[in-house]
Parts: sequence; structure tokens; C-alpha cells
Amino acid sequence: MTTKTVRLPKGIRNNNPLNLRESPGDKTIWLHERATDDDPQFEEFDIPEGGIRAAAINFRTYKIKWGVRTVHELVTRWAPPKGKDANGVPYTQDTNAYIRLVCNALGVDSGIEVPPRTRDVIDLEDWETLFSLMKVMIRHENGPAPRNWQGRDDGTWYSDDLIIRGMNMARVTRPSVAEQVTRSPTVQTAAVTAVGGATIGISELLTVANAGKGFAEMDMMAMGRILLVVLVVLGSLYIINRRAKHAKG
Repeated sequence: MTTKTVRLPKGIRNNNPLNLRESPGDKTIWLHERATDDDPQFEEFDIPEGGIRAAAINFRTYKIKWGVRTVHELVTRWAPPKGKDANGVPYTQDTNAYIRLVCNALGVDSGIEVPPRTRDVIDLEDWETLFSLMKVMIRHENGPAPRNWQGRDDGTWYSDDLIIRGMNMARVTRPSVAEQVTRSPTVQTAAVTAVGGATIGISELLTVANAGKGFAEMDMMAMGRILLVVLVVLGSLYIINRRAKHAKG
């Protein structure tokens, strides 16, 4: 009985899973770049983390240097519909299909038929966004992995831990639990509500004190307002606490 040999995609063979192309005239020597340059079209690395690191650095450069802020701008620059390879040979590819695929994975609107700056934006320095980008683009660039590839049957070429190591090498690190909680829009709204509610409550008490009234003489409306404020503050603090526990889990 013979074992069928799996022909690996070029990106996997080169440890360059996002297929970062060689740029004519570019003398950059990447970390973990192979000493032998056998592929004139694409970069080659000794380990896949090196290829993931290089892609992450390129994405960050897209944002900082070129102001890339949408999936459309990113994919169009990474995989343009028309181009020339390192030998000057023209090529074409379906960039719009690539854009739709990435947008679907990130949960944003591709908006290909509308002006670019009206599309949903992404942050290429945000950890969660970059991690999701890596996973969907690696699969698109190389196709699904064969069944039982390195013990996995989900079509992925690399484990999440390997992708994260490559991102860490590019200094894109996962935020701590505390950072994840405080960045949550829901938590930020709850915190603002809690602070605002506490401020209103203090204002109510000061108003009563300045009027020379004790709590026994407060009218029902004033008591009701203060009780409502207390409930809002407690509810907001409950939301913050729940989000913190969820992030830890």
C-alpha cells in the first residue's frame, strides 16, 4: 500500500503563507528569511512564523505609511486585480472575490459598489482584527489544508498558537484581560453611565443639604430620583463586572 504524497501549496512550502511577493529592487532581509532564494516571485522563510511576522509588519506599514483603513484598500494593495510578476509577466486575479471573503470573515460590509471611504473601516494594528485577517487570508492564499493535517480536520494549515507567535514577533501582542474589558464599547458606556449617575446622585444630596432639609423631610419625587440613580449605577457596575468575568473565561 502506497501513501499519497501531498503537494503543498507554494505559500506553505515557502513558509510564506500570505504569499508576500518579492519587490523588484527591494533589498530587505527579513528575520528568518531563507539564505537560498529559490523562488524569484515570492519571499521564502525558514519557519512559518517568519512569513506571518513579515505580513503583519506590511499590514502595519499599509496603515501608517499609506493610510489604509478598509478591507477594500488592504486587499486591493495586497492582491491587485492586475499586476506584473518579478519577471515582468502580467497577471490578473479576482480581487473583488477576495475582498468579499475577508469582509465576511471580519463581519464588515464589503461595499464594493460604493465609494471606498464610506465602507466599514478596520484597524490593522488591532490584535483581534489582525488575527482574523491572518486566518482568512492564509486559507484563501493556500486553499484548505488536507484532512487530518497535523492532527486537525478544520482545514487550517497552522494552529492558532503558531499564528500568534508570528504576530508576537511583529510586536502585535494580545491585549490583557483588563485591556479587553476596558476597550469594550458596552463597558465604556456603562462606566460613563455609572460616573454620570453618581454625579447626579451627589448633586441631589447636595441640593437637599443646601436647602437645610433632612432625609425625613425629602419629598417623594426627590427620593425617587436618587433611588433611580442608585439603580443605574448598580446596573452599570454589574455590566462591567460581567464583562470582566467573560473576558477571563
